[in-house]
Amino acid sequence: MVTYSIDRNFCRRPFLRLRQLAIPLGICVLATTMVTDSVAAAEPATLVPVKVVKVVTRAPVGQMLATVAGASLYTPPSTGCTGGCLSVWPPLYIARGDYPTGTKGLGVVVVTVGSVKKRQVTYNGKQLYTFASDSGHSLNGNGVGGFSAAVVS
Repeated sequence: MVTYSIDRNFCRRPFLRLRQLAIPLGICVLATTMVTDSVAAAEPATLVPVKVVKVVTRAPVGQMLATVAGASLYTPPSTGCTGGCLSVWPPLYIARGDYPTGTKGLGVVVVTVGSVKKRQVTYNGKQLYTFASDSGHSLNGNGVGGFSAAVVS
């Protein structure tokens, strides 16, 4: 089972000072909502930039995202990917303390796979996956099971 959560611990310390100044803690809820996909909000101040994607041109979709090794990246249908789907569609993960670089629009969402929390890379809020049946620079997963190539917007 895969569940999603956002690390909201960043609300504890900075807002203690604000509470002492009589500013309502409701701001913390607002701030949490505004940064749900922000890596900086869920990580320590010493983040390490890691290039995890690059923009490539592949027929017939044009400019799209690929891993730095060149594997095509895909976004899931609205229902997402859980259970056995994950063996066909391996997620693009990044280590804690790192933040993804390579193009604008990248972020991270924390997912729980079994009992392990992992950080999955997102593009414009959509989780990124590879396709197990792809090889080299192929684009075989486009349209399979509702997944689409991660086209650059």
